[in-house]
Amino acid sequence: MEKAPDTRWPFAFWSPYAAQRITRAVVGLAELPYSARTMTEPQSTMTFTAVFEPAEEGGYIAFVEELPGANTQGETLEEARENLAEAVALILEANREAAEREIAGRVVIREPLRVTA
Repeated sequence: MEKAPDTRWPFAFWSPYAAQRITRAVVGLAELPYSARTMTEPQSTMTFTAVFEPAEEGGYIAFVEELPGANTQGETLEEARENLAEAVALILEANREAAEREIAGRVVIREPLRVTA
């Protein structure tokens, strides 16, 4: 008797648990872990290094070392802090939306990535 083909491919090389998660996601039986939140919702609290420098014309300029493009200014240090926090949030939101468009319609695994640097 001829053996039926393995219908789990390409998931056969993963653990049964991973294959089950993917299969359920594909057929809509359940969501993947960590996918209950949309990509546009905040994923976690992050810590960055903010740099503030007094500007020659008054006020402060500010940027985040770890996030290119996250820069701003403010009349006061407090205003510069608030503006920088908003700039970071907008950059992360834009990046999440771009990633969401990139993976739309594809089967993917999303999970938190914790990095100690």
